[in-house]
Amino acid sequence: MANLYDQAEYEAFATATFATPATGWDAPVPLVLKSESTPYPIDVLPDTLRQAVIEVQSFTQAPLAMVATAAITAMAACMQAHYDVERAPSLFGPSSLFALILADSGERKTTVEGYFNSPIAAHDKHHRIKTAKDMKFFEDESAMWESEKSVRTRNFTNSKNPEDKAHALDLLKDHIEAEPQKPRTPTVCATEITPEQVAYSLANLWPSKFLTTSEGGVVFGGHGMKPDNIMKSLAVLNAAWGGKVEGVDRRTTESYPATDGARLSASIMVQPSVIQSFLEKSGTLARGSGFLARFLVCWPESTQGYRPFKYAPASWPNLSQMHAVMTVLLDREPAMDKEGHLTPEMLRFSDDGRRTWISVHDKIEIELRRGGDLHELRDSASKAADNVARLAAVFHCAENRSGDIESDHVEAAAMIVSWHLDEAKRLFNELAVPLGVLHAKTLIDWLTKECRSTGSRRVTTRKISQYAPNQLRAKAARDAALELLEDSNHLRVDGEGKTRFVELNPSLLGVSS
Repeated sequence: MANLYDQAEYEAFATATFATPATGWDAPVPLVLKSESTPYPIDVLPDTLRQAVIEVQSFTQAPLAMVATAAITAMAACMQAHYDVERAPSLFGPSSLFALILADSGERKTTVEGYFNSPIAAHDKHHRIKTAKDMKFFEDESAMWESEKSVRTRNFTNSKNPEDKAHALDLLKDHIEAEPQKPRTPTVCATEITPEQVAYSLANLWPSKFLTTSEGGVVFGGHGMKPDNIMKSLAVLNAAWGGKVEGVDRRTTESYPATDGARLSASIMVQPSVIQSFLEKSGTLARGSGFLARFLVCWPESTQGYRPFKYAPASWPNLSQMHAVMTVLLDREPAMDKEGHLTPEMLRFSDDGRRTWISVHDKIEIELRRGGDLHELRDSASKAADNVARLAAVFHCAENRSGDIESDHVEAAAMIVSWHLDEAKRLFNELAVPLGVLHAKTLIDWLTKECRSTGSRRVTTRKISQYAPNQLRAKAARDAALELLEDSNHLRVDGEGKTRFVELNPSLLGVSS
Protein backbone atom coordinates (compact mmCIF):
# COMPACT_ATOMS: atom_id res chain seq x y z
CA MET A 1 0.00 0.00 0.00
CA ALA A 2 1.22 3.48 -0.82
CA ASN A 3 2.85 5.53 1.89
CA LEU A 4 0.47 8.47 2.19
CA TYR A 5 3.25 10.63 3.54
CA ASP A 6 5.61 10.09 0.58
CA GLN A 7 4.53 12.29 -2.36
CA ALA A 8 6.51 10.44 -5.04
CA GLU A 9 5.22 7.06 -3.92
CA TYR A 10 1.68 8.43 -3.76
CA GLU A 11 1.87 9.78 -7.33
CA ALA A 12 3.07 6.41 -8.61
CA PHE A 13 0.27 4.70 -6.70
CA ALA A 14 -2.31 7.13 -8.09
CA THR A 15 -1.09 6.67 -11.67
CA ALA A 16 -1.43 2.90 -11.40
CA THR A 17 -4.75 3.07 -9.59
CA PHE A 18 -6.49 5.50 -11.92
CA ALA A 19 -5.32 3.95 -15.18
CA THR A 20 -8.17 3.00 -17.52
CA PRO A 21 -8.34 -0.70 -18.44
CA ALA A 22 -9.53 -1.74 -21.87
CA THR A 23 -12.80 -3.25 -20.66
CA GLY A 24 -15.36 -0.60 -21.58
CA TRP A 25 -15.40 0.60 -17.99
CA ASP A 26 -13.19 3.27 -16.47
CA ALA A 27 -11.25 2.12 -13.43
CA PRO A 28 -12.98 2.85 -10.11
CA VAL A 29 -11.67 5.95 -8.39
CA PRO A 30 -10.85 5.05 -4.76
CA LEU A 31 -13.28 6.61 -2.32
CA VAL A 32 -10.70 6.53 0.45
CA LEU A 33 -6.98 5.87 0.25
CA LYS A 34 -6.66 2.82 2.50
CA SER A 35 -3.65 1.40 4.27
CA GLU A 36 -3.42 -2.06 5.73
CA SER A 37 -2.87 -2.71 9.40
CA THR A 38 0.67 -3.89 10.10
CA PRO A 39 1.24 -7.01 12.23
CA TYR A 40 0.96 -6.39 15.95
CA PRO A 41 4.42 -6.54 17.62
CA ILE A 42 3.47 -9.33 19.98
CA ASP A 43 7.08 -10.43 20.52
CA VAL A 44 7.97 -7.27 22.45
CA LEU A 45 5.33 -7.78 25.16
CA PRO A 46 6.78 -8.92 28.50
CA ASP A 47 6.47 -12.65 29.14
CA THR A 48 3.49 -12.58 31.51
CA LEU A 49 1.33 -10.59 29.13
CA ARG A 50 2.61 -12.16 25.91
CA GLN A 51 2.02 -15.76 26.95
CA ALA A 52 -1.47 -14.98 28.29
CA VAL A 53 -2.36 -13.13 25.08
CA ILE A 54 -1.17 -16.00 22.89
CA GLU A 55 -3.10 -18.50 25.00
CA VAL A 56 -6.38 -16.56 24.80
CA GLN A 57 -5.99 -15.66 21.12
CA SER A 58 -5.25 -19.25 20.16
CA PHE A 59 -8.61 -20.35 21.51
CA THR A 60 -10.84 -17.37 20.73
CA GLN A 61 -9.20 -16.71 17.32
CA ALA A 62 -10.06 -13.05 17.79
CA PRO A 63 -7.79 -10.42 16.21
CA LEU A 64 -4.41 -10.56 17.96
CA ALA A 65 -4.15 -6.79 18.41
CA MET A 66 -7.57 -6.68 20.07
CA VAL A 67 -6.61 -9.48 22.46
CA ALA A 68 -3.32 -7.82 23.39
CA THR A 69 -4.95 -4.43 23.92
CA ALA A 70 -7.59 -5.99 26.19
CA ALA A 71 -4.87 -7.65 28.27
CA ILE A 72 -2.84 -4.46 28.63
CA THR A 73 -5.77 -2.26 29.66
CA ALA A 74 -6.97 -4.87 32.19
CA MET A 75 -3.53 -4.87 33.82
CA ALA A 76 -3.48 -1.05 33.83
CA ALA A 77 -6.87 -0.98 35.57
CA CYS A 78 -5.50 -3.18 38.37
CA MET A 79 -2.31 -1.19 39.03
CA GLN A 80 -3.42 2.41 38.43
CA ALA A 81 -4.63 2.95 42.01
CA HIS A 82 -1.20 2.03 43.38
CA TYR A 83 1.32 3.57 40.99
CA ASP A 84 1.95 6.79 39.13
CA VAL A 85 4.95 7.17 36.82
CA GLU A 86 7.57 9.91 36.79
CA ARG A 87 8.94 10.79 33.36
CA ALA A 88 11.37 13.40 34.69
CA PRO A 89 11.65 15.45 37.89
CA SER A 90 8.40 17.41 38.32
CA LEU A 91 6.96 15.62 35.27
CA PHE A 92 4.72 12.77 36.35
CA GLY A 93 1.22 11.39 35.98
CA PRO A 94 -1.04 8.34 36.16
CA SER A 95 -0.23 4.89 34.81
CA SER A 96 -3.78 4.40 33.50
CA LEU A 97 -4.46 3.81 29.80
CA PHE A 98 -7.26 4.57 27.31
CA ALA A 99 -7.77 2.16 24.40
CA LEU A 100 -10.14 2.52 21.46
CA ILE A 101 -10.86 -0.64 19.46
CA LEU A 102 -12.64 -0.24 16.13
CA ALA A 103 -14.48 -3.38 15.10
CA ASP A 104 -17.86 -4.54 13.92
CA SER A 105 -19.99 -6.78 16.10
CA GLY A 106 -19.02 -10.42 16.18
CA GLU A 107 -15.28 -9.95 16.76
CA ARG A 108 -15.54 -11.55 20.24
CA LYS A 109 -14.33 -8.57 22.24
CA THR A 110 -16.73 -9.36 25.08
CA THR A 111 -15.48 -12.95 25.14
CA VAL A 112 -11.85 -11.85 25.14
CA GLU A 113 -12.39 -9.30 27.88
CA GLY A 114 -14.18 -11.92 29.94
CA TYR A 115 -10.93 -13.89 30.13
CA PHE A 116 -8.74 -10.96 31.11
CA ASN A 117 -11.23 -9.11 33.30
CA SER A 118 -12.39 -12.08 35.37
CA PRO A 119 -10.17 -11.21 38.39
CA ILE A 120 -11.68 -7.71 38.35
CA ALA A 121 -15.21 -9.15 38.15
CA ALA A 122 -14.49 -11.52 41.07
CA HIS A 123 -13.02 -8.67 43.11
CA ASP A 124 -16.04 -6.46 42.45
CA LYS A 125 -18.52 -9.21 43.32
CA HIS A 126 -16.78 -9.89 46.63
CA HIS A 127 -16.83 -6.24 47.61
CA ARG A 128 -20.44 -5.69 46.58
CA ILE A 129 -21.46 -8.48 48.97
CA LYS A 130 -19.21 -7.14 51.73
CA THR A 131 -20.46 -3.58 51.28
CA ALA A 132 -24.07 -4.75 51.53
CA LYS A 133 -23.28 -6.09 55.01
CA ASP A 134 -21.32 -2.97 55.93
CA MET A 135 -24.22 -0.81 54.77
CA LYS A 136 -26.61 -2.55 57.17
CA PHE A 137 -24.20 -1.88 60.04
CA PHE A 138 -23.82 1.74 58.87
CA GLU A 139 -27.58 2.28 58.85
CA ASP A 140 -27.92 0.94 62.40
CA GLU A 141 -24.94 2.97 63.60
CA SER A 142 -26.28 6.10 61.90
CA ALA A 143 -29.64 5.71 63.61
CA MET A 144 -27.93 5.50 67.01
CA TRP A 145 -25.70 8.46 66.13
CA GLU A 146 -28.71 10.59 65.17
CA SER A 147 -30.43 9.68 68.42
CA GLU A 148 -27.37 10.65 70.46
CA LYS A 149 -27.02 13.86 68.44
CA SER A 150 -30.58 14.82 69.37
CA VAL A 151 -29.83 14.22 73.05
CA ARG A 152 -26.65 16.31 72.99
CA THR A 153 -28.32 19.07 71.00
CA ARG A 154 -31.13 19.19 73.54
CA ASN A 155 -28.64 19.27 76.44
CA PHE A 156 -26.83 22.18 74.81
CA THR A 157 -30.08 24.06 74.17
CA ASN A 158 -31.37 23.52 77.71
CA SER A 159 -28.12 24.42 79.48
CA LYS A 160 -28.39 27.69 81.42
CA ASN A 161 -25.07 27.85 83.19
CA PRO A 162 -22.29 29.16 80.85
CA GLU A 163 -19.88 26.45 81.94
CA ASP A 164 -22.49 23.73 81.42
CA LYS A 165 -23.38 25.21 78.04
CA ALA A 166 -19.73 25.28 76.92
CA HIS A 167 -19.25 21.70 78.06
CA ALA A 168 -22.42 20.60 76.25
CA LEU A 169 -21.20 22.34 73.08
CA ASP A 170 -17.86 20.52 73.26
CA LEU A 171 -19.67 17.20 73.63
CA LEU A 172 -21.89 18.02 70.64
CA LYS A 173 -18.90 18.98 68.48
CA ASP A 174 -17.07 15.78 69.40
CA HIS A 175 -20.13 13.77 68.46
CA ILE A 176 -20.56 15.55 65.12
CA GLU A 177 -16.92 14.84 64.26
CA ALA A 178 -17.56 11.15 64.97
CA GLU A 179 -20.40 10.89 62.46
CA PRO A 180 -20.40 7.41 60.85
CA GLN A 181 -19.10 7.40 57.29
CA LYS A 182 -21.08 5.70 54.58
CA PRO A 183 -19.08 2.71 53.33
CA ARG A 184 -17.64 2.98 49.84
CA THR A 185 -17.73 0.04 47.46
CA PRO A 186 -14.25 -0.53 45.99
CA THR A 187 -15.54 -1.90 42.69
CA VAL A 188 -13.29 -1.26 39.70
CA CYS A 189 -15.52 -1.85 36.67
CA ALA A 190 -17.55 1.24 35.84
CA THR A 191 -21.16 0.33 35.20
CA GLU A 192 -21.87 4.02 34.62
CA ILE A 193 -20.50 4.74 31.15
CA THR A 194 -21.53 8.28 30.23
CA PRO A 195 -18.79 10.85 30.94
CA GLU A 196 -20.80 12.61 33.64
CA GLN A 197 -21.63 9.31 35.34
CA VAL A 198 -17.99 8.26 35.27
CA ALA A 199 -16.94 11.53 36.94
CA TYR A 200 -19.62 11.11 39.63
CA SER A 201 -18.54 7.51 40.21
CA LEU A 202 -14.87 8.46 40.61
CA ALA A 203 -15.71 11.28 43.02
CA ASN A 204 -18.34 9.55 45.15
CA LEU A 205 -18.17 5.78 44.78
CA TRP A 206 -14.54 4.71 44.27
CA PRO A 207 -11.58 6.70 42.91
CA SER A 208 -10.20 3.99 40.62
CA LYS A 209 -12.39 2.79 37.77
CA PHE A 210 -12.19 0.77 34.55
CA LEU A 211 -14.54 1.82 31.76
CA THR A 212 -14.85 -1.24 29.54
CA THR A 213 -17.63 -1.72 27.01
CA SER A 214 -18.27 -3.36 23.67
CA GLU A 215 -21.10 -0.88 23.13
CA GLY A 216 -18.99 2.19 22.46
CA GLY A 217 -21.92 3.83 20.74
CA VAL A 218 -23.27 4.64 24.21
CA VAL A 219 -20.06 6.58 24.91
CA PHE A 220 -19.57 8.23 21.51
CA GLY A 221 -23.18 8.53 20.43
CA GLY A 222 -24.98 9.04 23.72
CA HIS A 223 -26.53 12.08 25.36
CA GLY A 224 -23.17 13.35 26.57
CA MET A 225 -21.88 13.62 23.00
CA LYS A 226 -24.77 15.68 21.66
CA PRO A 227 -23.75 19.12 20.34
CA ASP A 228 -24.82 20.94 23.52
CA ASN A 229 -22.84 18.62 25.79
CA ILE A 230 -19.87 17.42 23.78
CA MET A 231 -17.34 20.03 24.90
CA LYS A 232 -18.06 19.34 28.57
CA SER A 233 -18.01 15.56 28.06
CA LEU A 234 -14.65 15.65 26.30
CA ALA A 235 -13.26 17.84 29.07
CA VAL A 236 -14.46 15.36 31.72
CA LEU A 237 -12.75 12.40 30.04
CA ASN A 238 -9.60 14.38 29.27
CA ALA A 239 -9.36 15.31 32.95
CA ALA A 240 -9.93 11.70 34.04
CA TRP A 241 -7.08 10.53 31.79
CA GLY A 242 -4.89 12.95 33.72
CA GLY A 243 -6.14 11.63 37.07
CA LYS A 244 -8.48 14.53 37.78
CA VAL A 245 -12.19 14.96 38.38
CA GLU A 246 -13.67 18.40 37.85
CA GLY A 247 -15.79 19.49 40.79
CA VAL A 248 -19.56 19.92 40.51
CA ASP A 249 -21.62 22.35 42.59
CA ARG A 250 -25.36 21.99 42.11
CA ARG A 251 -28.49 22.66 44.10
CA THR A 252 -30.59 19.87 42.65
CA THR A 253 -28.14 16.95 42.64
CA GLU A 254 -25.27 15.74 44.79
CA SER A 255 -22.20 17.94 44.52
CA TYR A 256 -18.56 16.94 44.85
CA PRO A 257 -15.25 18.80 44.93
CA ALA A 258 -12.50 18.66 42.32
CA THR A 259 -9.71 16.15 42.90
CA ASP A 260 -6.52 14.94 41.28
CA GLY A 261 -6.71 11.71 43.26
CA ALA A 262 -8.75 9.65 40.79
CA ARG A 263 -7.66 7.13 38.17
CA LEU A 264 -9.52 5.85 35.10
CA SER A 265 -8.55 3.32 32.45
CA ALA A 266 -10.77 2.60 29.46
CA SER A 267 -11.18 -0.09 26.82
CA ILE A 268 -13.93 0.90 24.40
CA MET A 269 -15.00 -1.07 21.34
CA VAL A 270 -16.98 0.85 18.76
CA GLN A 271 -18.07 0.34 15.18
CA PRO A 272 -16.19 2.43 12.60
CA SER A 273 -19.42 4.06 11.42
CA VAL A 274 -20.08 5.33 14.96
CA ILE A 275 -16.64 6.92 15.15
CA GLN A 276 -17.18 8.45 11.71
CA SER A 277 -20.44 10.00 12.88
CA PHE A 278 -18.78 11.19 16.09
CA LEU A 279 -15.96 12.85 14.16
CA GLU A 280 -18.48 14.60 11.94
CA LYS A 281 -20.59 15.83 14.87
CA SER A 282 -17.66 16.95 16.99
CA GLY A 283 -15.98 18.87 14.19
CA THR A 284 -12.52 19.89 15.34
CA LEU A 285 -13.24 19.32 19.03
CA ALA A 286 -12.37 15.60 19.24
CA ARG A 287 -8.92 16.20 17.80
CA GLY A 288 -8.38 19.81 18.79
CA SER A 289 -9.08 19.07 22.46
CA GLY A 290 -6.66 16.15 22.42
CA PHE A 291 -9.44 13.71 23.32
CA LEU A 292 -8.73 11.02 20.73
CA ALA A 293 -5.00 11.64 21.09
CA ARG A 294 -5.14 10.07 24.54
CA PHE A 295 -6.33 6.70 23.18
CA LEU A 296 -4.25 3.78 21.99
CA VAL A 297 -6.15 3.18 18.75
CA CYS A 298 -6.60 -0.37 17.48
CA TRP A 299 -8.36 -1.19 14.20
CA PRO A 300 -7.52 -4.84 13.54
CA GLU A 301 -8.33 -6.85 10.47
CA SER A 302 -11.37 -9.04 11.07
CA THR A 303 -10.87 -12.76 11.66
CA GLN A 304 -14.52 -13.60 10.97
CA GLY A 305 -14.77 -16.44 8.49
CA TYR A 306 -11.41 -17.87 9.58
CA ARG A 307 -12.31 -19.27 12.99
CA PRO A 308 -12.90 -23.03 12.85
CA PHE A 309 -14.38 -24.69 15.91
CA LYS A 310 -11.98 -25.36 18.76
CA TYR A 311 -12.43 -27.13 22.07
CA ALA A 312 -11.50 -25.03 25.08
CA PRO A 313 -8.15 -26.01 26.61
CA ALA A 314 -8.22 -28.10 29.76
CA SER A 315 -6.17 -25.49 31.61
CA TRP A 316 -4.93 -21.93 31.19
CA PRO A 317 -1.52 -21.83 32.88
CA ASN A 318 -0.34 -18.58 31.31
CA LEU A 319 -3.62 -16.74 31.82
CA SER A 320 -3.67 -17.98 35.42
CA GLN A 321 -0.23 -16.48 35.98
CA MET A 322 -1.45 -13.12 34.70
CA HIS A 323 -4.56 -13.41 36.89
CA ALA A 324 -2.35 -13.99 39.94
CA VAL A 325 -0.51 -10.72 39.33
CA MET A 326 -3.79 -8.86 38.84
CA THR A 327 -5.34 -10.34 41.99
CA VAL A 328 -2.41 -9.27 44.17
CA LEU A 329 -2.81 -5.71 42.89
CA LEU A 330 -6.59 -5.74 43.35
CA ASP A 331 -6.41 -7.12 46.88
CA ARG A 332 -3.91 -4.49 48.02
CA GLU A 333 -5.47 -1.55 49.84
CA PRO A 334 -4.69 1.61 47.85
CA ALA A 335 -3.09 4.53 49.66
CA MET A 336 -5.50 7.45 50.19
CA ASP A 337 -5.61 10.75 52.01
CA LYS A 338 -8.23 11.51 54.66
CA GLU A 339 -10.67 12.73 51.98
CA GLY A 340 -10.52 9.37 50.23
CA HIS A 341 -8.42 10.55 47.28
CA LEU A 342 -5.72 8.26 45.91
CA THR A 343 -2.07 8.96 46.74
CA PRO A 344 -0.25 6.43 44.55
CA GLU A 345 3.38 5.44 44.91
CA MET A 346 5.69 6.96 42.29
CA LEU A 347 7.48 4.66 39.86
CA ARG A 348 10.63 6.11 38.33
CA PHE A 349 12.90 5.20 35.46
CA SER A 350 16.36 3.83 36.03
CA ASP A 351 19.14 5.96 34.55
CA ASP A 352 19.13 3.81 31.39
CA GLY A 353 15.36 3.80 31.34
CA ARG A 354 15.20 7.59 31.51
CA ARG A 355 17.79 7.97 28.75
CA THR A 356 15.75 5.60 26.60
CA TRP A 357 12.52 7.49 27.30
CA ILE A 358 14.13 10.84 26.50
CA SER A 359 15.44 9.39 23.23
CA VAL A 360 11.92 8.18 22.35
CA HIS A 361 10.47 11.57 23.26
CA ASP A 362 12.98 13.42 21.08
CA LYS A 363 12.49 11.10 18.09
CA ILE A 364 8.75 11.71 18.27
CA GLU A 365 9.32 15.46 18.50
CA ILE A 366 11.45 15.46 15.34
CA GLU A 367 8.73 13.63 13.39
CA LEU A 368 6.24 16.38 14.28
CA ARG A 369 8.05 18.76 11.93
CA ARG A 370 6.62 19.62 8.55
CA GLY A 371 7.40 16.67 6.31
CA GLY A 372 7.85 14.35 9.28
CA ASP A 373 6.00 11.04 9.57
CA LEU A 374 3.86 12.40 12.41
CA HIS A 375 3.23 15.93 11.15
CA GLU A 376 -0.37 15.13 10.17
CA LEU A 377 -0.87 13.29 13.46
CA ARG A 378 0.50 15.92 15.82
CA ASP A 379 -2.39 15.60 18.26
CA SER A 380 -1.92 11.87 18.91
CA ALA A 381 1.86 12.06 18.70
CA SER A 382 1.93 14.80 21.34
CA LYS A 383 0.62 12.27 23.88
CA ALA A 384 2.73 9.36 22.64
CA ALA A 385 5.71 9.84 24.97
CA ASP A 386 3.33 10.04 27.94
CA ASN A 387 1.67 6.80 26.84
CA VAL A 388 5.09 5.17 26.45
CA ALA A 389 5.85 5.98 30.10
CA ARG A 390 2.46 4.70 31.24
CA LEU A 391 2.78 1.49 29.25
CA ALA A 392 6.33 0.89 30.52
CA ALA A 393 4.96 1.18 34.07
CA VAL A 394 2.27 -1.39 33.25
CA PHE A 395 4.90 -3.77 31.86
CA HIS A 396 7.02 -3.25 34.99
CA CYS A 397 4.12 -4.24 37.25
CA ALA A 398 2.99 -7.11 35.02
CA GLU A 399 6.43 -8.68 35.51
CA ASN A 400 6.25 -7.99 39.25
CA ARG A 401 9.58 -6.21 39.16
CA SER A 402 10.83 -4.14 42.06
CA GLY A 403 12.82 -0.94 41.88
CA ASP A 404 12.90 1.38 38.89
CA ILE A 405 11.53 0.88 35.38
CA GLU A 406 14.31 -0.45 33.15
CA SER A 407 15.06 0.45 29.55
CA ASP A 408 13.82 -2.88 28.12
CA HIS A 409 10.27 -2.07 29.16
CA VAL A 410 10.57 1.48 27.82
CA GLU A 411 11.78 0.14 24.46
CA ALA A 412 8.93 -2.40 24.33
CA ALA A 413 6.38 0.26 25.24
CA ALA A 414 7.73 2.55 22.52
CA MET A 415 7.25 -0.15 19.88
CA ILE A 416 3.68 -0.83 21.01
CA VAL A 417 2.78 2.87 21.06
CA SER A 418 4.36 3.32 17.62
CA TRP A 419 2.09 0.58 16.29
CA HIS A 420 -0.93 2.33 17.81
CA LEU A 421 0.11 5.60 16.16
CA ASP A 422 0.04 3.84 12.79
CA GLU A 423 -3.47 2.66 13.63
CA ALA A 424 -4.48 6.22 14.50
CA LYS A 425 -3.23 7.32 11.07
CA ARG A 426 -5.50 4.73 9.49
CA LEU A 427 -8.45 5.93 11.53
CA PHE A 428 -8.09 9.58 10.56
CA ASN A 429 -7.17 8.88 6.93
CA GLU A 430 -10.12 6.56 6.36
CA LEU A 431 -12.81 7.79 8.74
CA ALA A 432 -12.24 11.53 8.96
CA VAL A 433 -14.21 11.88 5.74
CA PRO A 434 -17.78 13.04 5.05
CA LEU A 435 -20.46 10.62 6.16
CA GLY A 436 -21.68 10.35 2.58
CA VAL A 437 -18.32 8.91 1.52
CA LEU A 438 -18.46 6.39 4.34
CA HIS A 439 -21.99 5.40 3.25
CA ALA A 440 -20.77 4.91 -0.31
CA LYS A 441 -17.89 2.76 0.89
CA THR A 442 -20.22 0.67 3.05
CA LEU A 443 -22.62 0.21 0.13
CA ILE A 444 -19.98 -0.84 -2.40
CA ASP A 445 -18.54 -3.33 0.08
CA TRP A 446 -22.00 -4.83 0.56
CA LEU A 447 -22.75 -4.86 -3.18
CA THR A 448 -19.46 -6.58 -3.95
CA LYS A 449 -20.17 -9.34 -1.43
CA GLU A 450 -23.74 -9.68 -2.68
CA CYS A 451 -22.71 -10.02 -6.32
CA ARG A 452 -20.02 -12.55 -5.50
CA SER A 453 -22.49 -14.66 -3.56
CA THR A 454 -25.12 -14.61 -6.33
CA GLY A 455 -22.75 -14.77 -9.30
CA SER A 456 -24.46 -11.76 -10.88
CA ARG A 457 -23.20 -8.22 -11.40
CA ARG A 458 -26.70 -6.74 -11.10
CA VAL A 459 -28.72 -5.89 -7.99
CA THR A 460 -32.07 -4.10 -7.81
CA THR A 461 -32.37 -0.91 -5.81
CA ARG A 462 -35.32 -2.53 -4.06
CA LYS A 463 -33.02 -5.28 -2.77
CA ILE A 464 -30.59 -2.65 -1.50
CA SER A 465 -33.40 -1.02 0.47
CA GLN A 466 -34.37 -4.39 1.92
CA TYR A 467 -31.04 -6.01 2.74
CA ALA A 468 -28.21 -3.46 2.70
CA PRO A 469 -26.83 -2.16 6.02
CA ASN A 470 -29.47 -0.25 7.94
CA GLN A 471 -28.06 3.21 7.36
CA LEU A 472 -28.45 2.72 3.58
CA ARG A 473 -32.01 1.43 3.39
CA ALA A 474 -33.64 4.85 3.37
CA LYS A 475 -34.11 6.12 -0.20
CA ALA A 476 -32.26 9.40 0.31
CA ALA A 477 -29.14 7.81 1.80
CA ARG A 478 -29.22 4.97 -0.72
CA ASP A 479 -29.53 7.23 -3.76
CA ALA A 480 -26.85 9.63 -2.53
CA ALA A 481 -24.43 6.75 -2.11
CA LEU A 482 -25.32 5.33 -5.53
CA GLU A 483 -24.75 8.70 -7.16
CA LEU A 484 -21.30 9.01 -5.63
CA LEU A 485 -20.43 5.44 -6.63
CA GLU A 486 -21.62 6.02 -10.18
CA ASP A 487 -19.61 9.22 -10.45
CA SER A 488 -16.50 7.36 -9.25
CA ASN A 489 -16.96 4.49 -11.79
CA HIS A 490 -17.83 1.82 -9.24
CA LEU A 491 -21.20 1.04 -10.81
CA ARG A 492 -23.91 2.10 -13.22
CA VAL A 493 -27.58 2.61 -12.43
CA ASP A 494 -30.03 1.59 -15.17
CA GLY A 495 -33.80 1.86 -15.43
CA GLU A 496 -36.36 4.31 -14.16
CA GLY A 497 -39.05 4.48 -11.51
CA LYS A 498 -39.31 1.67 -9.02
CA THR A 499 -37.50 -0.90 -11.17
CA ARG A 500 -33.88 0.14 -11.25
CA PHE A 501 -30.81 -2.02 -11.48
CA VAL A 502 -27.32 -1.43 -10.20
CA GLU A 503 -24.54 -2.97 -12.29
CA LEU A 504 -21.11 -3.30 -10.71
CA ASN A 505 -17.88 -2.44 -12.46
CA PRO A 506 -16.53 -5.89 -13.42
CA SER A 507 -13.06 -5.03 -12.14
CA LEU A 508 -14.46 -5.07 -8.61
CA LEU A 509 -15.31 -8.72 -9.08
CA GLY A 510 -12.09 -9.66 -10.80
CA VAL A 511 -13.69 -10.20 -14.22
CA SER A 512 -13.69 -8.33 -17.53
CA SER A 513 -16.76 -6.80 -19.15
